[in-house]
Amino acid sequence: MCVYILLLFLLLSSGCAKGPFLPHPQPPLPISPQLSKTQLLEKCWLAPGHRYLCRHSGVLKLLWREIPLEGMIRFDTTLQQARLVGMDSMGVKLFDLSVTATDHTLNYLLPLLEEHPQLPEMVASSVRHIFLTPNPQPEDRLTRVGEDEVYQYVLSSARDEEVIFTFGGDPVHLQQKTYHFDRRHGRVDYYEYGDQDGDQNVDQDGMLVPAGIVLEDDSGYRLTLWVQEIREL
Repeated sequence: MCVYILLLFLLLSSGCAKGPFLPHPQPPLPISPQLSKTQLLEKCWLAPGHRYLCRHSGVLKLLWREIPLEGMIRFDTTLQQARLVGMDSMGVKLFDLSVTATDHTLNYLLPLLEEHPQLPEMVASSVRHIFLTPNPQPEDRLTRVGEDEVYQYVLSSARDEEVIFTFGGDPVHLQQKTYHFDRRHGRVDYYEYGDQDGDQNVDQDGMLVPAGIVLEDDSGYRLTLWVQEIREL
């Protein structure tokens, strides 16, 4: 019973979420000049070669409930490794996870949550697909989508997985990735690199980064993140 009281408290205490996120810029939106694959990767915050520390809030929506979370995540897009600490709104640590491209280690779980091992597993899977893999790679195939002007860029994975990355906007940024492999299908949208007034969300080195992220996985959950601060290490 205690765990349900805790989860109810988390739900009622969440007041940080805003929404909805601004939609992706829709074609026709001319993008000029046309960018090469190398230029796209240079502008992509999740391409290999970056290490970040990110502070965020979020809501994990399951079939039977919504669980608000606060967190700090440190991740490396080259090594495809991440360390995430999840907390409630009062700063009480709920879990501590180490995540790789293929696995995760549970370093700590609040005893009241031990009856729900699927929670850290879902969070680890979400971290993996949002931040670590699949991510754009130099060997991916580039397609430009549009007529007369280039409206969007699409990178498709050159590996065995069915993975598609969509870039758009002005300036160009990663808007969406979809994946279908290992009997898993999902979609991640990255929102609000810049708002309607032209203010851009950037890290301290000038790389455009999203303020909102939404993952939807066909296994039955949805994770929404509000990025409060991110800096490159």
